[in-house]
Parts: sequence; C-alpha cells; structure tokens
Amino acid sequence: MILSTFEKHFRLQLPFCKDGEFWNGRVDEYNNIGYQLGFSQQYGLTYFASHLYNGRYPYGQNVDGSPKIHNGHDYAANNRTPITAPCKMFISYVGYDKGGYGNFLFGETETITENGETFKMEMVLAHFTEITVKPFTWVKQGIPLGGMGSTGYSTGPHTHFGCRPLVRKQDGEFEHLMKADRGYVDPMLFLDVHPVVDKSNSLKRMRLIQKDSDSNIYAIDKYGKANLIINYSSFQAGLIMGLWEDKIDKVGKLPELGQIIILTKDN
Repeated sequence: MILSTFEKHFRLQLPFCKDGEFWNGRVDEYNNIGYQLGFSQQYGLTYFASHLYNGRYPYGQNVDGSPKIHNGHDYAANNRTPITAPCKMFISYVGYDKGGYGNFLFGETETITENGETFKMEMVLAHFTEITVKPFTWVKQGIPLGGMGSTGYSTGPHTHFGCRPLVRKQDGEFEHLMKADRGYVDPMLFLDVHPVVDKSNSLKRMRLIQKDSDSNIYAIDKYGKANLIINYSSFQAGLIMGLWEDKIDKVGKLPELGQIIILTKDN
C-alpha cells in the first residue's frame, strides 16, 4: 500500500461551502462564498511549530527532542464561519480538547478495497465554536458541521484540517499507513482545488502604505483599494520572518477600503 493510492481514491473539497458552492481558493479572490477566508499555517515543520515558546514547542516534541510538526492546515476567517464536510464522511468522534483542538471532530470516508487491501481516510477538523452534527452519523459532502472558532490551543478564529490514511490489518482493525508524524500527511495531496498558499505571497506584489496618524499598514491591491489591513506588530513579525520588505509609503489620505483581513503572526 502506497500513499499515491489514497491520492487517487480520496479527493476532497476545502471545508467551506455556501448554497452548494465550495470556496475555490483563487488568489485574487480570498473567498467566493461571502466570507473572509484566508490561508494560514501550513502542514509540516512550520515557523510556529519549530520555535520554542515559553520553553516548549507548541505541539510537543518527539523522543529525540525535536519539535513535532503542525499536522494539518489552518484556515483563518471570521468567527462562526460555517464549516462543511469536505466529502461524504462518517462522524466517528466529537469532543473537546482544552489544551489542543478545542471543539473538534473526527470523520472517516467510506472504505475502499483494491488488490486485496481495504483502506479509508480519517480527517480531523478543530477549534469550532460549536459542532452541530452528532457522532456515529453519516453526512454528505457540503453539509454544515459547525461554526469556525478559536477554542482550545488557538490564537484566533480558524479551522485546523488534518488527514490520516488508514489501512485494515489482518485482525480487522485499522492502522496508520504512515508511521511518522502520528500518521498525518499533507491535506494538499487530496484537494482538487488548492487554497491560497499564503497571504504574504500576495503582499509581496502589493504597495504597502501607512497613514501618518494610523499605526496600521495597508496593502493596496491591483484595483487600487486598501483591501488588506495588517496591524503593526504582525507586520514586524512578518518582517523578521522575511515575508516582505520593510518599504512603506507614507500617505495623507487612504484610498477606498475593501475587505479587512488581519494577518496574524502564524502567517
């Protein structure tokens, strides 16, 4: 059994849908369903995951003392943004994890048997304000699961989305296909439409301005609107991380404002 088999059989949508239409993640359109969705922390040994905070790694450490990875993708948006099922799935667990996921659920795809092997995908979605589905039930793709929140170990409203391939053993139980990183793999492998990789990539192509009497920094998009507003502390954090250059034009008057999207340090 190899990971590419899972990539072939399990195709997922981004977990945001309104009126039957999923967010398509286009760069020039942070969302297409009326919410301020932005792509935040990625899968893997991210900047946030690899740095000590108050003497500990955010997600713990491995037996060799190295930091554990961020085991999914984070999607930042407004509080209570509806989160929807990325595929037809069985809600296998609903719970609360104070120091981690907050309000979270586990879901499983239908099983597939191929070449004598039976396998399925397990998904975790976390940090809900509330969860509106019951455990041990099947839900169709696009069905609301609950509202985006910041419960558990979280610095702002976002949804954590992780994927874990499972394979049935001879005794009938399922085990992780991947032995490292608690069995989790990059969710991007299964998404038919990829989200915006990082808002900072767009910012690199935008003019940054700051009003004389305003501590916020505005990024002007190709339409001439100040669509993005970044608080100064977040801008400084991004500057240290090399996300953009320290070049800001001072202006006396701001142009027309568009949507307000605040970058957090996790970006």
